Amino acid sequence: MDIEPGHGKDISAGEILFLADKLVSGDRPVNLADRFAQATARYGDDRDALEAIGTRYNNARLIQERIEARAGRTIVEIC
Repeated sequence: MDIEPGHGKDISAGEILFLADKLVSGDRPVNLADRFAQATARYGDDRDALEAIGTRYNNARLIQERIEARAGRTIVEIC
């Protein structure tokens, strides 16, 4: 799933769901860097896939930053 992160104060349910999906690998929690490192390693030879992975990583990072700023806590503290 792809999403265009919002820029305002409000965070949509879709953004929360997108980030939640990216913070889990299988049945275990992971951080964004680890999650996307796995994807990059898997598709390392596919330029189009790497571009899509980079876009999703940046979008997830932006959403995480907005949630953390709004909550005044890190995702690790929230979860």
